[in-house]
Amino acid sequence: MTQSVPGASAPTSSQILDFLLEAGTWRTGLLSLLLDAVGAAMDGGSVVVLGVRDDTVAGLWRGAVSMFLAPSSAEQFRWQHAEGRGSVGEEVHLVTVALTELTGWAEAS
Repeated sequence: MTQSVPGASAPTSSQILDFLLEAGTWRTGLLSLLLDAVGAAMDGGSVVVLGVRDDTVAGLWRGAVSMFLAPSSAEQFRWQHAEGRGSVGEEVHLVTVALTELTGWAEAS
């Protein structure tokens, strides 16, 4: 997994599992869809854009994807947290975007 947030530390496996299995939430369904979408992006499909509440949640989702990808795929997985469409780099599979910025992404499509 390649990071693009300077100084960001990767969440631990325990933190990721706690996040995914948090009582009162159902994140495993979204994780399943996210894994399929990222797999398609890695096979040359469209970049996946995920709206997140904050950088911590973004890191947990990215960590979850990396954790559950096949090891060979996880090594190739590229992600980025972006402020705007123009800031997305080449060869990125998953882009996390603040929820407050997500509307601008939809309008630019």
